[in-house]
Amino acid sequence: MGPEAPQALPLGLEVAEVAALRQLLQSPQYLHYLAVLERVLGTQLDALLSALPHDRYLFQCGVVYATRRLIELPHDILAKVTELEAHANARDRAAANARDAQGAAFLNTPWWDAYVRDASAAASGGSNGANAEGVALG
Repeated sequence: MGPEAPQALPLGLEVAEVAALRQLLQSPQYLHYLAVLERVLGTQLDALLSALPHDRYLFQCGVVYATRRLIELPHDILAKVTELEAHANARDRAAANARDAQGAAFLNTPWWDAYVRDASAAASGGSNGANAEGVALG
């Protein structure tokens, strides 16, 4: 197997940046930062609900939206990275599941011994219609 192609991450982030973002979200200080952002959002919402002229109201809507995006963005990025990783690994999981299902297809049936014999013959170089001693079968 050759080197893997670089995985496209959201917003053009590097793998190290995503790892740093994961570490940031796990730090205890992030919860304090998040609490501050939520208080700022509450203040912005109070201003939005006050009687504002139309242009200031529209501006305040943008401020509230931007603050909400600041709160949600790290989680959205990590959710997208997780989704991309799951999608990239889907083909490998499907192939592994197919191999597992193939091995269990005849388990506890009269054909199990024949399956094991055929699988071992295929793994050891294949079968050309001869048994282990080289005598033609059938």
